[in-house]
Amino acid sequence: MADSGTYTRIMIGAGCFADAQAAMRLADQILATLPAELGGILIEEDVMADIVQLPGQRVVTSGGSLMVPPSARQIQILADSDARAFRDKLSKIARARSAKWYFERRVGELIHGLFEASKGWDILLLGYREMHKRPGQVVVVTTASRGSARAEKLAGELAQVLETELLVLATEESEATPSEPSRVTMDNEPKLLAQLSRINASAVVVDLAACPLQTENQIRQLLEAARCPVVVLGAEQGQRWIEHSTIIPPVANDQNTKEGLE
Repeated sequence: MADSGTYTRIMIGAGCFADAQAAMRLADQILATLPAELGGILIEEDVMADIVQLPGQRVVTSGGSLMVPPSARQIQILADSDARAFRDKLSKIARARSAKWYFERRVGELIHGLFEASKGWDILLLGYREMHKRPGQVVVVTTASRGSARAEKLAGELAQVLETELLVLATEESEATPSEPSRVTMDNEPKLLAQLSRINASAVVVDLAACPLQTENQIRQLLEAARCPVVVLGAEQGQRWIEHSTIIPPVANDQNTKEGLE
């Protein structure tokens, strides 16, 4: 998959360490089958920053009780701890596979930031918090008219490693009816997403060159419907909503923001 023909660059992206763990396990499986370089990008959103700027307010917990929102200092301590956990796990996996690794922290909107950070990487792994332990299928989301041989090849390899089934979800009707792998064709994108949300999946694989979902919002909907890590091929070529001249610089003077290759 890497253009150089020597190794594949895999970027894992998430909004927190808990969301990244399932994607890290998936990346470890990929690293076991091919030479690769491993990257991690933690996108910290500014949701909590709005809370600490409201003195005297209370936060309603999941149990229905009221509590004083954490201070800016407490939030920073938690964020730093989360970033260290992400970085440490990433480096542990990379070193076990003798792979180069890279870690960075950024602030911004999750999907936009992850696609911006994926420039130059062969695979972008969108993290999603594990919902249950029961293994599910590996699903390819594509269009029936075009399809993606590389997405189906990678998905097939993952399904074999995970000892599970492969399913292709496609939009657009096609005269071809291949017997393998299993395929389900939907009339449109909303129906495809609805079908995906009913599937127990361990991973979803998309190639943006042949994916019916292209916009930032559609990718966000895909991740929410999948409820599992989404493996994106061609991310550096499919950023229709991102200006190619845009560069998001790392935060200065933060040792957890950017780590060199090791």
